Amino acid sequence: MYNRVGSLRRSSYSSSTNSLRRSSVSSRDIHAIQAALLRQRPVSNHTVIVLIVLLPWLTYFILYSIHTYQGVFWETISSLLFRWPFGLRLLPPFFDAIAWKILLVFISVQLLLYEVLPRDRITILSGGGAESTYKETNGLASLIVISLAYVMGATLKLYRHDLIYLHFAGIIGCLSVIAIASTFLLCVKYRFGEAHNVENVYDFFFGVEQEPKIIEIEIKHFIRSRITMGLYALFIISSLYYSNTTSRIMHPTVLLTASSHFFYILCWQWCEDVHLNGIDEKVTNFGFGRIWLDLVLYPVIYTSPAAIVVMEKRHIGPIIAAIISLVALISTVFMYVAARQRLNFRAHRGNVKVGGHDPYFIMAKYRSEGGDTSANLLLGSGYWGAARHPSYAFDIGAHAAFSMLGGWSGLFGHGPFIVLLLYYLIRISFDEQRCLAKYGSTWCQHCDRVQYKLIPGIY
Repeated sequence: MYNRVGSLRRSSYSSSTNSLRRSSVSSRDIHAIQAALLRQRPVSNHTVIVLIVLLPWLTYFILYSIHTYQGVFWETISSLLFRWPFGLRLLPPFFDAIAWKILLVFISVQLLLYEVLPRDRITILSGGGAESTYKETNGLASLIVISLAYVMGATLKLYRHDLIYLHFAGIIGCLSVIAIASTFLLCVKYRFGEAHNVENVYDFFFGVEQEPKIIEIEIKHFIRSRITMGLYALFIISSLYYSNTTSRIMHPTVLLTASSHFFYILCWQWCEDVHLNGIDEKVTNFGFGRIWLDLVLYPVIYTSPAAIVVMEKRHIGPIIAAIISLVALISTVFMYVAARQRLNFRAHRGNVKVGGHDPYFIMAKYRSEGGDTSANLLLGSGYWGAARHPSYAFDIGAHAAFSMLGGWSGLFGHGPFIVLLLYYLIRISFDEQRCLAKYGSTWCQHCDRVQYKLIPGIY
C-alpha cells in the first residue's frame, strides 16, 4: 500500500491551491473563532459536576442491568423502583475479599511482566512527522503470558475456571475505590508539589498532567493497556469457562463471540504504537474522567456484549453469528489499517504513496504552548480522504457487531454500545473544535476537501 518516493513534496493543497474551493468564512472571522475557542473550555464547571456524579451511576446501572437481568428493561426498572433498597441496588460490592485478591495478584503480575518481558521500541511522532521521543512497550507479550497463566492456574485447580466472570461485579467495585482514591492522591501530590496544581473542579475531572509517572512507569498508558485490556481478555476467557460449566454443549455463537472479542484485544496490543501515537496519549490529561473511563467504565462496556451472549439461553443462529463476527473482524482490521495509513504517512513526512497515488495533504501551521511555530500534516487521501475520523467509524462498527451478537436481549442490552456511540460523537465534536482552534483557516480548508466526519455520504 505504501511506496517511498523521492523527496518531500509540497502540500497537495494549501491556501494557494486554485482547485480548492474558497471557504465562505472570511479570514478575519476564522481568526476570531480560533481565538474564542482557545480561550474557552470545552465544558463548564456545572457540566463537569454533573459528569462527576453521572459517570459512576451510569457505570453501575449498565453493570447491574447486564449482569443481573441481561438488559431486560422492565425487570431492571421494576427492581430499582419497587425492591428495597431501590436505587442503591445498583452499587456493586466494594469490599469483596476475593475480588481484592484477584486485583492484587493481577496488578502485581502485570507490573512484573512490564519489567521483565522484552520490549519493543516505539517512535512517538509529532503531527508533522518529526521524531520526538521513544517509548518501550511489551503489551502483546504481556497479554499472551497473562492469558496463558490464567488458563494454566485454572487447569491446575488453583482457582475456579470462571473466577473472573463470577466476581466481575466485585472487581468493578474494587476498581471504583481505586479510581477515586487514585484521583485524590494525585490531587494531594499536586497540592504539595511545584509542577502542577488542581485549582477547580474542571482540573479535577480533566486533569492537569499528560504523562504522570510512578517509578518510570507511565500510569495513563499502563492502566489502559495492562489493566483495562488485560481484564477484558481474562473476562472473555473466564466467560468461556462459565458457559462450558453451565451448558452441556457450548453454543457456536458463544465461541464466535469470544473469538471476535479476543481478536479485537490482540489487535489492540499488536498495534500498541498506534495508540501511543494517538490523540488520547498526546492530548488527554490524567484526571478523574480519564481514570474512571479506563479503570471502571471501559471494562464494563467492553465486556457487556460477551456477558449477554454467555447468559443468553436462546442464541442467534450460527450462520448469522458467523456473518456478524466476520463484520467485527473486518471492522477491527480496517480500524488499524486506517490508523496505520496515517501513522506511516506522517512517519515518512508525506513522502509515501497512499493507495498507489500521491497523497493529498495540507501543511497546517500552528503555534505551540511555548510560542514556537510548528506544523502538522493533515492527510486527505485513502481512508482519510473519505472521512476525517475513519478509525472511529470502524471501531464503532466493531462494537456494533459485538452488540448484535447478543440478539435482542432487552432495551438495556444494547446500552453499552449506545453509550460508546454517544461518547464517540461527543469526542468527534471536541476533536473538531480543538483542530479549528489549533489550525484555524487551514482546518477549514481540510474540512472543505474531506467533507464527512465519520461515514462518507451520511455524516
